[in-house]
Amino acid sequence: MSDASSAVQAAIYEALDAALLVPVFDRVPQNQVPEYVVIGEGNELPADTKTHHGVEHILDINVYTDKRGQKSVKDILATVYTTLHRRTIDVSGFASTMLQFDSQTTFPEPHGFRGLARFRMFTQPL
Repeated sequence: MSDASSAVQAAIYEALDAALLVPVFDRVPQNQVPEYVVIGEGNELPADTKTHHGVEHILDINVYTDKRGQKSVKDILATVYTTLHRRTIDVSGFASTMLQFDSQTTFPEPHGFRGLARFRMFTQPL
């Protein structure tokens, strides 16, 4: 739907990789030991107006830890939030847009915890 999708993911990866002390992936290598962050599922929805075409991007960032408590996963999620919320992403050929934090959830896993942070942004061709 949008040529901006890959550029948006690349910008998010670059920002998270620079800010976090744990590895960032979009596909986790086999036998990877937690803690790590995964740029997860993404959805693109039409966000057209009467005069312009646009796309709403919904992006999931997953955090995995092998710790028994939630502190570690919440600390990493806090850094993800600080790094991405209201961050302007420049995508060639598209109006500059800003990521907005949408929600955060933590889940117990058999060997630790998983955290999910969801962000939204809009792109519009120039």
